[in-house]
Amino acid sequence: MGKLTELERWEDDVYQIETSDPVLGGPDGVSNRPQKQLANRTQWLKKQIEQANNDLADHIRSRNHPDATLTDKGFVRLYSGVTSLDETMAATPKAVKIAMDNANERLAKARNLSDLQSVPQALQALTIATTKKAVEDTQIGLDRQPVMLISTADDLSNLPAGARRFARNNTGVTVLPTGNNCYIEVVAKRDSQNGGCVKVVDHDNPGNAWTGIRNNVPADAGFTWVQQYNESHRPPQQEMPDALIRGNNLSDLTDPPKAVQN
Repeated sequence: MGKLTELERWEDDVYQIETSDPVLGGPDGVSNRPQKQLANRTQWLKKQIEQANNDLADHIRSRNHPDATLTDKGFVRLYSGVTSLDETMAATPKAVKIAMDNANERLAKARNLSDLQSVPQALQALTIATTKKAVEDTQIGLDRQPVMLISTADDLSNLPAGARRFARNNTGVTVLPTGNNCYIEVVAKRDSQNGGCVKVVDHDNPGNAWTGIRNNVPADAGFTWVQQYNESHRPPQQEMPDALIRGNNLSDLTDPPKAVQN
């Protein structure tokens, strides 16, 4: 059995075998004419498609085409990552999905902080330089505060400026100026490590208030406390000079005119 001879040639017409045609095979037989014409067309189309693909590949490799920019049309490369800053590549749907999934896991600006899954983790992420977040360290805004047990002067010195605590001395410790529960506030910190000023108000006797200073840490072992004078804590009375006492009682003056003159 032989094979048809196929040519890369376009055949305008395909011969139709008539009922009067004899059955003749072979390379030029009338019975094989339609098949040869169709086979020629197939070979020609195959050649054209291959040539077009090769021409396109050569064109792409030759760079004889414009690249796309932010303002001009052109060819772009596709990119599935989300870390590149290249503006000549186009993001694929995969890259867009990665970015959207990442964004959905973060807090939207319009949403409330109450929907955070981990508030401590969020506060830690907001750390500025070496300072802990003021909201966490100063405890401002809390509706209740646990008792802070003070064991060393460093416990006070390590508090940040503006920190407020409900505190008392630990057992056997005399860091604070009173053994009662106290309200304390760190007024300010020094430019040296851990130096600062602290105010203390006695919980049981609000009239008892102190201001404490610790400047040179660790040379100053503790705070120097000064109790504040107020209506509940007045300055100690001093003995008045005899002349002032007599000045309030003129009847016992030996020389009233002279006293009045003076």
